[in-house]
Order: sequence, then C-alpha cells, then structure tokens
Amino acid sequence: MPARDFGRYWAAFGVGAVIGALAPGGARRLPLWPAMLAIIAGHGVGLLAFAITPVAVPSVVGFAFAGLVYGPYPALSYTLFQERVPGDSLTGVLAVLQAIAAENNPVTGGAHCALTPFWAPRLGTPTLRALQASPRGGELTCHDRGDRVGLAGRCVWYLEGEIRW
Repeated sequence: MPARDFGRYWAAFGVGAVIGALAPGGARRLPLWPAMLAIIAGHGVGLLAFAITPVAVPSVVGFAFAGLVYGPYPALSYTLFQERVPGDSLTGVLAVLQAIAAENNPVTGGAHCALTPFWAPRLGTPTLRALQASPRGGELTCHDRGDRVGLAGRCVWYLEGEIRW
C-alpha cells in the first residue's frame, strides 16, 4: 500500500476520533458500563469493512467510523476508574494503567510510513534509521521510494493482507 493511502486511513481515523472526542459530555449522561461496551462494539463494527471487502473506500469510511466511536473512550474510561477506585488508591491504579498501555506499543511501522516522506527530503536523504524507544520497541531502516516507504528490521508476522484502492 502506498504511504499516502496509509496516511488516508489514519487521517480518516483521526478526524473521526476528534469529532467523537467532543461527545463525552453527552455520553456521560448514559450509564458508563453500557456506554463503554457500546464503544467497544461500535469500534469493532467500524473495522468489519476490512474483512468484508478489499476495496479501500469502504474500509476508510469504516476506519473513520471506528475513530468516531473510539473518540469518547479515553475520557469515559478515566471517568469509570475515578468513580470506581477509592480516592487514596486512584493515583496508583492510574499509574499501573499507563504502564500497561505503554507496554502494548510495539513497532508497527505505521508512524514510520507517515513520517519518512515528510522527513527524508528535509534531511536530504532517502534512507532514515528509526528507533522506537518503548518496552516492545525496536529499530527500523526506512527508505522513501516516492509513492511507497520501504521498511527493514526484525519483525514477527501476525497479519498479512491486501487492500485495493
């Protein structure tokens, strides 16, 4: 998939997430557990387009919907923790929650595909070395090929597919 197409997916998700993030005020009027479960289910429904068709347009729209539905999740999940955890334990519980979230950030290459076409011409080289400094991070070599970004580094395959635009 060309880097610009990959960027379209994340731009669509981002626009949806920003719009969805404006919704927690209204969503807070709903019972939190059902709202959280509806967000998780709606996010999954938005991603179904990837399984149904290899054509890109429906999956971009689905990804935008997934972002829209996901938008209120961070605010509502913190509200849920604040309501359920005793005040004297809240700081420790939220610290553990953040530690778990940081642990789940492996190198995927997504950000690298978006940033390489931006930085390569500014730095005057088509090849960049990247280090993702997280517990599950790693090193990548990123090569700007014009309409694509080539990535090299150690990997573990977990998914393979093709999306037609």
